[in-house]
Amino acid sequence: MKALALDIDGTITNQKGMLDLKAVEIIRKLEEKGILVFLITGRNFCVTSAITKYLGTCGLAAAENGGLIWDGFKKTFLGFKEKAEEGLKILMKKFGDKIIIVNSPYRETDVLVKRTFDLNEANEFLIKSGVEARMLDSGVVYHIVDSSVNKGKALKKLAESAGINIKETIAIGDNLNDIDMLKEAGFGVAVANAPKALKDEADYVCKKEYAEGFKEAIFLFFKDLGPE
Repeated sequence: MKALALDIDGTITNQKGMLDLKAVEIIRKLEEKGILVFLITGRNFCVTSAITKYLGTCGLAAAENGGLIWDGFKKTFLGFKEKAEEGLKILMKKFGDKIIIVNSPYRETDVLVKRTFDLNEANEFLIKSGVEARMLDSGVVYHIVDSSVNKGKALKKLAESAGINIKETIAIGDNLNDIDMLKEAGFGVAVANAPKALKDEADYVCKKEYAEGFKEAIFLFFKDLGPE
């Protein structure tokens, strides 16, 4: 394997949402071994680019569930916020006061709303309405996105930028918005705190949760990085 695609929250963090320091150490060791580490997250660009820099990864990353990618120098947009906003208008007609927008001024390609209504019902309504928008669930909030956006497509673009075959990648995630990423990768891993739908798509399901699950998966592939 030549690259590792990682979600952040719930995957390389602990239950309190803090980055696991041992996971950080492992990520740096992987980069030293020549294994590229791509962060593919629902976080906004500002947070994603900062974490990429301070983790010491190769610089290739995707923010907002693949709405935009970063090569270390410039952003490339794969989704458009106008489509997400159109989806929001349609959903407000359907769900009314149940739609509670999460204020996040730095989002560039999506709109965040609280998880106060049924995701499947909302996506079915968006499809029937003919708008080019859909919803993703990060486990914290719902993301209304351009319907062409997902983490799997972002992984494809990042692999192309790095000049590697996508089948030479491992993807590790913890929630429903990671499904497309696990499907596209050469090998998909779900940490133990992931919902059943993600576990069903994984090639390997960790016994441990959160960053402990990440470490379990890495030690499976890279035994030289395991505990002595």
